[in-house]
Amino acid sequence: MITSAIKGSVELLKVLKQALSPVYDTREAESISVLVIEYFFEMSKTQILMDAPFVELEDELLDNLNECVTRLLKSEPIQHILGETEFYGLPFYVNPDVLIPRSETEELVDWILKDNEGIENLRLLDLGTGSGCIPIAIKKAKKNADIGAIELSHNALDVAKDNADLNEVKIYWIQDNILDFGYNVDKAFDVMVSNPPYITLSEKGEMNKNVLDFDPDLALFVNNEDPLLFYKCIADYANLYLKVEGALYFEINENFGKEMVAMLEEKNFKGITLRQDLN
Repeated sequence: MITSAIKGSVELLKVLKQALSPVYDTREAESISVLVIEYFFEMSKTQILMDAPFVELEDELLDNLNECVTRLLKSEPIQHILGETEFYGLPFYVNPDVLIPRSETEELVDWILKDNEGIENLRLLDLGTGSGCIPIAIKKAKKNADIGAIELSHNALDVAKDNADLNEVKIYWIQDNILDFGYNVDKAFDVMVSNPPYITLSEKGEMNKNVLDFDPDLALFVNNEDPLLFYKCIADYANLYLKVEGALYFEINENFGKEMVAMLEEKNFKGITLRQDLN
């Protein structure tokens, strides 16, 4: 329980870490605790570690802090509790309608930007955009890029649009189904990218509670019988609407790397690279 007796940020950091220890390991508890203090007290991490003093903790603030701890102990992601996160150095709104952007996806964005550094007017399509983190981060880095994003969920698209406004970028949003495209393209793309559902239903038992209980099933799961279903449809679409010298980027299930390469080879893609992400 967090009380008004706490007089400074270092003490609060210690109390929060101890409160979260039944559910989170030491490193994760500290990381989450810092985020909580940064959010509720509008402090930087440096200010926290320099032991910023508290004059008085008001009852409403204490109630909000303790409610936050209660939700964290139920494994609710801190990003959902705060309603925001950071991706590629940019702010993003998140809620249970979208996946929380991960560091592996930041790697994917970085890969695309480095590969296409010389294309000023990059034309890109993101398929299954969720929060919009991929197209927004790329648009922010490449102001002249022409970027579209497809998403099935109307609620997810609303979040993505809000994130585009938040980051002051223009994206062409399209509500459509990856498995049954109706979107007609009048000009081929330089790049297509997707982080589609790729976790098989049989893998559910291996997943963390904070993902399984709070991330949208629509963005996570694919049937065991055809784990590459979304990738096959996207590859077929890319064969129609990707420039001959264009590039297709995927985030994939680690268990199906060889199968992904084989599938793309069968569909006549060249120069295929399989990379390990940081995890």
